[in-house]
Amino acid sequence: MFGKFQIAASFAVIYVYAGELIPTVVRSESMGVSSFVAGLGLLMFPYINALVKEARIAFRNCLRNICL
Repeated sequence: MFGKFQIAASFAVIYVYAGELIPTVVRSESMGVSSFVAGLGLLMFPYINALVKEARIAFRNCLRNICL
């Protein structure tokens, strides 16, 4: 739980701090692109997580068939 808090806090700090480092002309486009990529990651994570679980089960079953 503490790790999730740290990740959320670092994201909030980096989001604000990066906006101050980038020139005003580029700031809106770069923050928009980074928010878009973050949103894609949030949408894809459940599918990637399910795929990894299925791959582990398939790999485990494959090893059992080879070893037996």
